[in-house]
Amino acid sequence: MKLKDYKNVQSLVNLSKTELKELSTDVREAIHQEVLANGGHLGSNLAIVDLTISLLKHFQTDAHYLFDTGYQAYAFKLLTDRQDVLQNMHKRIGYSVFQEIKEGDPYSGGHTSISAAWASGYKKSQIS
Repeated sequence: MKLKDYKNVQSLVNLSKTELKELSTDVREAIHQEVLANGGHLGSNLAIVDLTISLLKHFQTDAHYLFDTGYQAYAFKLLTDRQDVLQNMHKRIGYSVFQEIKEGDPYSGGHTSISAAWASGYKKSQIS
């Protein structure tokens, strides 16, 4: 499936391996182009695209995703009803490059180790 044809998380359920691979490639390319144009963190995002797609495909309804660094959330944002995220991420009034509760993410977090903080017993309000 091409990214331009992607509608929502539910559409991942019935995709074939070939379609998932095509979507993964398109997501990586979109992230790469956004980072080339506006800066940002490329490696951490490219590395987690397949995992993000797999998590959303198999655990989409009940799961909350907490990435260790907020910069790993580009693909997650793109695939969870925020298809305009890459065009609006590095704008003055746009999406955060991190996970943000106010943008529909289950957690807010910054550069690193928010998952370690969460595992140590901090509450959402202490991490955001």
